[in-house]
Amino acid sequence: MNRKANVIYLKHSIIISRDYKTVFDYISNYTNDKNWRKPIHQTTMNTAKPEQGTIITEDCFLSRKVPHFITTFRCLEFIPNKTISSESTPENQFWSSNTREVEAINDITTKVTYTFQLDIAIVKQAFGFSLPVFLVNMSTKAEIRAYLKKLKQVLEK
Repeated sequence: MNRKANVIYLKHSIIISRDYKTVFDYISNYTNDKNWRKPIHQTTMNTAKPEQGTIITEDCFLSRKVPHFITTFRCLEFIPNKTISSESTPENQFWSSNTREVEAINDITTKVTYTFQLDIAIVKQAFGFSLPVFLVNMSTKAEIRAYLKKLKQVLEK
């Protein structure tokens, strides 16, 4: 079965008033996710710093029915001060991936782009029933925008 058959794909960017190295160091360290991604309880990595091959384990609130959903990811790409990408490992029930990219606008301003892909079947796991793709897409898009807004608040303090 193609694990990527029923996937939603979202991409959103935000401008943050911090230098790109500081921003990248923060967003590439998945253990910081709980500070800017509301559903995250905790994230661990099997390496001290992120690098290609790092295994990331995420405990997140999926729904009241599934308050602790554990997903394991592998870092597939790590370009220092530029890009980090991870994808769920094969033993996970649902496929997902994310890419976090930074681009220096100037010495003190950075553009962050967050790309997220998710197997829509996870919705049935969370709620016990499926929802139309457009609703999941709309809800997830709003959630990603909220994540990035919170990331901006955290990094601009």
